[in-house]
Amino acid sequence: MKNSASLRSKLFLLLIVNFILLSCTETGGSSDGSNNQEKYTISGNLSGLTAGAWELKLSLNTAEQITLTSSGDFSFTTKFDSLENYLVEIVSLDTALDITCNLTNGSGSIAGANVFQVKVVCKQAFTIGGTVNGMTGTDIIIQNNGGENLTVSGNESFTFPNTLFNGETFNITILQHSTAQTCFVENESGIIANEIVSNISIVCTDQTSPTISFTPLAVPLGTTTPIVFQFNKSMNTNTLNLNGSFANFSHTKSWSTRSIFNDTLTLTPTTAWQSSGESSLTLSISDFFDVSVQENPYGTLYFAAIPASPNLRVITIL
Repeated sequence: MKNSASLRSKLFLLLIVNFILLSCTETGGSSDGSNNQEKYTISGNLSGLTAGAWELKLSLNTAEQITLTSSGDFSFTTKFDSLENYLVEIVSLDTALDITCNLTNGSGSIAGANVFQVKVVCKQAFTIGGTVNGMTGTDIIIQNNGGENLTVSGNESFTFPNTLFNGETFNITILQHSTAQTCFVENESGIIANEIVSNISIVCTDQTSPTISFTPLAVPLGTTTPIVFQFNKSMNTNTLNLNGSFANFSHTKSWSTRSIFNDTLTLTPTTAWQSSGESSLTLSISDFFDVSVQENPYGTLYFAAIPASPNLRVITIL
């Protein structure tokens, strides 16, 4: 009986030891002292840059480093236990480009989950420039966005010292130029789109009176043929006045897109051209520097009856 009781006691103790070992295994422990606790990682995202001549290095707890060469997701290989602290930092930005980077959500304590909220936002700045042609006399002063002035001393390339980030706008105007010249800006405004701006063109010409030509030289009466006036400069459309017996005909009026050297005015009648007796059209207009238009070099605009012989009608350019 004693042997039987002793055997039952040994079996009972063995069951207790097994229970304890099983409990240790389920809670992450083991008989050899190892730890099977879950590990967590650190990751994030870089945005704002296109692949190019740059390298961005990040560090994790000053130990692990990774190198980024394009925007997108990134991750570190180091793993952490819950409640451990982490710190992500920008180590270096290797580039000759004008790039600014800002890191957020780069530090904290592991809270039983992977960290993926690290954000690196970079912005690249671009230069604004172009060329000046035809300039004589005094320097020309140009301005960007109503605040940054730049003096250009000759027919040469120019670049504004201040740069603009992607998505920002620019607007180039002329503040000062020789009074003996007319100067205009082409491609003067726009939005930075991940590249430098180098196509701004400033062209100056000697200050002379604008001239005009028109087509057709014979305008058929009884038709809706438009009259197209071609100027050799950019005109101030606000100064346009039409007079004479043809001034009040029903018509539509349209101007071409402004350019440095010429503008086009098209007069299109809404009903057929009609005339009786002597008719004339007087057009008064000036360019953007209020210089009056010279008289039309062709002298005469014909309004022709069809199929009869042409009637002579005179157009005067003031």
